[in-house]
Amino acid sequence: MEIIEKNLPYTSASTITPETFNIHALGDIHAGSINGAEKQIKAKGKEIQETPSTFWRGMGDYADCILKNDKRFDIEGLATWVKKGNIMESQRKWLRELFEPIKGQCLGMLTGNHEESLHLHNDEDFTRNLCDDLSIPYAGYSAFFVLTFDREGSNESHQIIIHAWHGS
Repeated sequence: MEIIEKNLPYTSASTITPETFNIHALGDIHAGSINGAEKQIKAKGKEIQETPSTFWRGMGDYADCILKNDKRFDIEGLATWVKKGNIMESQRKWLRELFEPIKGQCLGMLTGNHEESLHLHNDEDFTRNLCDDLSIPYAGYSAFFVLTFDREGSNESHQIIIHAWHGS
């Protein structure tokens, strides 16, 4: 279990206060699958980027992570942009491009069962590598996100704790 702490100082004139902020949970994107909602996730990324006081946490299953040695593999189920000879790297590249503009608003990224299956059977730590690519905190499969709002020029402080894990 990971513990990720984030301090969010604010002033009374600031748009970031304990009363006014947004946190989006982004997960189950399954990038690389023909059934993925690519337009919708790109729109959500743009919304996060353009909305003040908005943060996000990754909830896992960013990529489909299903390779040829998996009984669920279907070459016809891959999105057209996936390189058939380099499936995981093309999915990771697509996700890096998606998350790059909003990486500064990320609290951390959890791993999901698809990434964990890839890690177990192919010795590839997809989520940790993606986090390293973007300099985003790796949150493991389960994490506490501890958000502390400190009002500048005051002893006023508010803390919000979020317990998150893939699928919840």
